[in-house]
Amino acid sequence: MGVVGFGFRSALVLAFVLLARGSSAEGAAVPQATLADRYAADSAVTPELAFEIAAHEGAVTSIGYTSGGQFLVSIGYDDFHIRLWDASSGRLLDDVEWHARPADLAVRSDTTTLYVVDAEGRVTEWTIDGGRFGDPNSLAGLAGRSARIAVDASGRRAVTTSWDDPAKLWNLETRSYVRALPKSDQMRGVAFSPAGPMVACGSHKDYFAIWNLDRLSWPIGALKKHKVPNAAAQSEVVSVAYSADGRRFATGHLDTSLSIWDMEDGRQMHNWYVHNCSAMDVEFSPCGTVLATAQQDGNVHLWDVETRRGFARLNAHEGSASTVVFDPTAAGTIATGGEDGSIRVWR
Repeated sequence: MGVVGFGFRSALVLAFVLLARGSSAEGAAVPQATLADRYAADSAVTPELAFEIAAHEGAVTSIGYTSGGQFLVSIGYDDFHIRLWDASSGRLLDDVEWHARPADLAVRSDTTTLYVVDAEGRVTEWTIDGGRFGDPNSLAGLAGRSARIAVDASGRRAVTTSWDDPAKLWNLETRSYVRALPKSDQMRGVAFSPAGPMVACGSHKDYFAIWNLDRLSWPIGALKKHKVPNAAAQSEVVSVAYSADGRRFATGHLDTSLSIWDMEDGRQMHNWYVHNCSAMDVEFSPCGTVLATAQQDGNVHLWDVETRRGFARLNAHEGSASTVVFDPTAAGTIATGGEDGSIRVWR
């Protein structure tokens, strides 16, 4: 899900939801599932601000939609809060002040269960019932500092990355630590492929690595590294994302570069820069035709995946835009966040 930006990374922020609307040539409403395709085909169609949420004191660190798009969850690294919102209205439903700074969150795609990793490296499981958080359950083990987290499509496994520990594999059914991923020190962004047991992590340099979790005990074949051409040697791959079908992969870098890859043949399709602003988060639309990127200058860009053409730029936040998330139920709905502490909803 992508998820993102923390007090660790320039006190990043998240704001939220770009709901897209449009009409057909005959004036009938365009089905939501085709809205992202409409954006990519018609640069005159851009999202408009629907409402804004004053979500956190300090940066909104990460946000995520629950299954079905009913709820939005946000965390604030600066104010220690985990908050639950009604996704359609922005109304606050529940609020927990955590004892440690929440650093990242990941939502299981098929449930209203989420996982939060905090600044002390603890991972906790939260469920949502009736618009309220249940009591958290702690996972055995520590992820390390400045951690990020991703959950696989089955909801059975998670991987965390850290600035000072290797990437780690977790069993969510037993709520326990399994093992470190080989050769995975100081990784950054993390994402699971929806098409198999693969997990990708961005490095603190100019490459990303992919592990086959079913082959970790094999002497060869478990790990493959991909160097990003034209990226600075110490660019840091802070964010990574797979498309919903697993065919496309995107990276966002602190050196302001972006890249899109064809994962069927490992070929880099596009590599480009957004002038003078680091890429803090990348996310594909559910239909896979649009890549959204959150930039350090506060803008959120929408790009056509196949052509790399930018067709919309949203002046989303004061300070950095640290995260961007699509509603899983509609290809035209996006959530963005930034350092201004707001969550914004666009239509």
